[in-house]
Amino acid sequence: ADFNAGKQIRLAPYLGAQVLRQSEDTSLEMDGSRVGIDGSARITQLRAGLQARLSPNLRAEIALRRDTGTGGYRQTTAKAELSMSF
Repeated sequence: ADFNAGKQIRLAPYLGAQVLRQSEDTSLEMDGSRVGIDGSARITQLRAGLQARLSPNLRAEIALRRDTGTGGYRQTTAKAELSMSF
């Protein structure tokens, strides 16, 4: 059965997971001095959200993302978006 059948507003929930791995140390050199950049060697991202088509030219999305990495790295991001095409 189609979840959106007969409805004017179309909803599309989603879940996602991704693992990012940095295999090399990152650094840059300026004026003969090399500077290393600290960061997490591996980051796991978990995403959940809901996209809604409110009309043929209006779309909304809410999403939450949680990043967890080595060395105690943690970040949570939320977004709310409203898009109109014309």
